[in-house]
Amino acid sequence: MPLETDTPDLAAAPAKKRGKQPQAAPWELTCLCGQNLTGERTESPQKVICEHCEREHFILPISCYPDPKFRRKKRKKRTEPVSVTIRRQLASGGKVAGGLLTQLFLLLRTQLVRCGLAIKNWLTPLRIAVIALSCTLLGAGAFGLHQHRQQSALSTLRRAVSEGEAALKEEDWIVANIAYAEAVDAVNVLNRHDEFAGDIRQKHRELLAISELCTLSLEDIISEASGKRRVSSNWQTTFDSVVKGKWVVLECWLVPRSAETSPEDSEEPPREEWGLAHPLPVEGELVDIRWPAQLLTSTAANAGEAVHVLCAGQIESLKQPTTHAGAWVLRLQPDSAFLWQSPETCPALGFELDSPWMPQDSLRNVLQRQQTSAQEQTP
Repeated sequence: MPLETDTPDLAAAPAKKRGKQPQAAPWELTCLCGQNLTGERTESPQKVICEHCEREHFILPISCYPDPKFRRKKRKKRTEPVSVTIRRQLASGGKVAGGLLTQLFLLLRTQLVRCGLAIKNWLTPLRIAVIALSCTLLGAGAFGLHQHRQQSALSTLRRAVSEGEAALKEEDWIVANIAYAEAVDAVNVLNRHDEFAGDIRQKHRELLAISELCTLSLEDIISEASGKRRVSSNWQTTFDSVVKGKWVVLECWLVPRSAETSPEDSEEPPREEWGLAHPLPVEGELVDIRWPAQLLTSTAANAGEAVHVLCAGQIESLKQPTTHAGAWVLRLQPDSAFLWQSPETCPALGFELDSPWMPQDSLRNVLQRQQTSAQEQTP
């Protein structure tokens, strides 16, 4: 006799709740014969036979995995200030740069060590001896060439000075200029700056000024510039080609002039100058000749007093008077102006060294004063 128990009937038990049924997934493919086949996927694989060519096709089942979900990447909230972030990034960049420099230094050191070893291996005793002998010969050759140039310059100096002095006595100014030009070249080669070398350079400057004097007189320059007696149609072209850069030698009395105010658009500062104590009357006009202030720094005994000088310089510009009663201003180049010192070259200019009506302030005394002042400045 069967016993009754409390065990439930498994057949009558309800089925367990299953997961969500998969959705229908259609499929479609094209057979090799060109027939289109369609259907729906099942939970198990399928074999489909083409009705046209009876070819079998394998169809995958429905995927049992859920579809992937695409989630948006959340931005991390900044937990530090921007300045701290920038500082941290710069620090990391500095570490990277430091590492690169370290690697570069190590690479350079390695290359230098290799080069040193290569040179050490190349420098055999024989090669060292050849290099030393070559350096010795080159040094001896350079020293010999220098000595030869010194001896040649010394002999040229003696010959040129002798020829120059002879030409001065004969008043042959062209030959004297050529001779003293050679003497100046020799003095420069010898690198001499004593009193003898200064006298040679001074005579050469004086002879150069004599040979390149302005061919136009002061009357011709003022007449041409003012238009009273103009030969050419363009005065500026005539001035640049005939007057500018030419030498002028003048015996005069100079007084300090107040500095002219430079234009606002000019970058050059105003220059201190010396001018004629009494402007020259030329062709009904007054002409003032301006000299640089450094010309008479050591000659002028008292500031403001007129100084009797014999000086030379190259013409730089000619400025027209701004007013009716004003004077023309003939300005000389600051770097070219110098004081005359040699009595031997004065006859070429027609100056009288001794003046009976002014014995205490004759031209000879002026030259002696200027020569003494130049010697005091020579170191």
